[in-house]
Amino acid sequence: MEEKIFDSSYLSKGIYNSESKELIIVFKANEQPKMFYEVSQEVWNEMKESASAGSFYHSKIKKVYEYSVWGEAQ
Repeated sequence: MEEKIFDSSYLSKGIYNSESKELIIVFKANEQPKMFYEVSQEVWNEMKESASAGSFYHSKIKKVYEYSVWGEAQ
């Protein structure tokens, strides 16, 4: 597992599991963390290196990958 703290007004951090290709995104607002499925290592690397993690999330992750609210029963 790899964790990245974002310098973002919208996102707090991301946690990526390369074996399962799951990405957990923790939001700064009162939203629950969300787990996104089938996220490639390349997308995670791009997100970590992007100038704006929040913009990257909105354009490349939010409506692209299936997700669940992390911690809820599947």
